[in-house]
Amino acid sequence: MEATPTLVINYYSGFKQNVVPLFQRPYTWSEKQWRTLWDDVIVFYPVDDANDKATHFMGAVVTMPARSVPVGVSKFLIIDGQQRLTTISILMCAVRDLLSPEQQGARRRIQQFYLTNDGSEGTEFFKLLPTQGDRAAYASLIQESGAPVAESQFKKAYDYFRRRLRGESDDGEKSIPSAYSTSSRSG
Repeated sequence: MEATPTLVINYYSGFKQNVVPLFQRPYTWSEKQWRTLWDDVIVFYPVDDANDKATHFMGAVVTMPARSVPVGVSKFLIIDGQQRLTTISILMCAVRDLLSPEQQGARRRIQQFYLTNDGSEGTEFFKLLPTQGDRAAYASLIQESGAPVAESQFKKAYDYFRRRLRGESDDGEKSIPSAYSTSSRSG
């Protein structure tokens, strides 16, 4: 086995799916972990050209190819890192949903290239497929149905990141200027 650094976006780009095996725990991250991830992201957010190549080590992510049929998306089992990868997906949903009407191209790219396998059906539609018990709540967040998102840890994480992206602190006060405008999606 060889460990090499890779960009987190590589887990989402391309025609593939990261599958959380059934033996893994459900999504359990809470505000403590979301805050740590958010703080890490903000530290490396490029505010000028001097910081645009900064990287951050998120911890180990271990995957292995899953047995699959030769047709369809390539599947990889997430052995370690499923909580982090799931949270990054939720953060991308919050970014997607806070983009202004003038930014619909970016919104579509996030949805079609990083959250879903555009053109695929069934469970292959999702770039990340959580454990069985988490799938319905996760799907309600990833799909752009306009329906309210079911109450779950996914929705709590989504609401947390939406607040942060709007520039609100944990107590609802403005903390940073926001680059995103509010959208019509209920949150």
